[in-house]
Amino acid sequence: MTYFRKINLAIALLLSTSTGYAYSDYDNTYNNLSGGEYSDCCDTCQPSCGQWYLGAELIYWRAFESGLDFCVPEEESDVISGDGFVTSRFTGRGRDPHFRWDPGFKIGVGYGQECSWDVEAFWTRFHSHANRDDVRWNINLDVVDLTAGYKNCFCALTVRPFIGLRGAKINQQLRIEGFNSVDQIANGLNNQEKFWGVGPILGLDGDWHMGCGFSLYANASFSWLYGKYNIKLREFESTIDTESFCNVSKHLNSNLAAADIGFGVRWIHCLCDRPVLLQLGLEHHRYFDYNRFGCYGDLSFDGINLSAAVGF
Repeated sequence: MTYFRKINLAIALLLSTSTGYAYSDYDNTYNNLSGGEYSDCCDTCQPSCGQWYLGAELIYWRAFESGLDFCVPEEESDVISGDGFVTSRFTGRGRDPHFRWDPGFKIGVGYGQECSWDVEAFWTRFHSHANRDDVRWNINLDVVDLTAGYKNCFCALTVRPFIGLRGAKINQQLRIEGFNSVDQIANGLNNQEKFWGVGPILGLDGDWHMGCGFSLYANASFSWLYGKYNIKLREFESTIDTESFCNVSKHLNSNLAAADIGFGVRWIHCLCDRPVLLQLGLEHHRYFDYNRFGCYGDLSFDGINLSAAVGF
């Protein structure tokens, strides 16, 4: 199991995830256009020493998490041997909640210069839920990234390594209710987990300019957050004659690693002498071992993004 877990981690680091870098590479594409490189088929903007840009992004993601599966009973039987020894057998199957797709958003602002340093800040907000039978799960994600990068220009290719600081707040709640009509037993749980943390983020952006304002982009990053978990575990069982409750609270200081990846297509055009960018892409984000309800599990987000940015 350790071997396969290492493979999964390696793949996740390469193919897992960060948020919209449309803003960071906005001025990359802008500056390539402003030099008149694609003037044969597109309008160009006048070059400048620097460019402020403001962007907004609509995301449509699916959140999913391992370690949330619950058991669905299929067969239960008791076998009594000749000496009166009772052997109980139970069979069932695990099922995850039905993870749904939900909308969210990102907003960002930055400043950059041609083939030089840039800075940016953006906020990601996403809320989602899942349910199946008597299981309810909710997840709330808020992430703020502050980064600085340096654009290296190689003809039609721009490569931007970056470093920065990430702050994240992630809250989840899991509720399960059940009732055994044969034994008249009701049971369930209501678990809550809250995490907040801050730490460094490292990454790499790339843009391949194809002409006429179009480019293909890809980005990847890794962050290491140090923060605090607040966990509350509540379970109950009720019969005709008895009721029992179990409440556990835990406060942990721990690290949370995250990886991000995205890729897609961009298009930039000048409108009233201001560069305007549109982007459509796919992305995936993973927070390793976020789930602390009992079984450790990764929290992941993937989906599409539709972005727009304007220079000023």
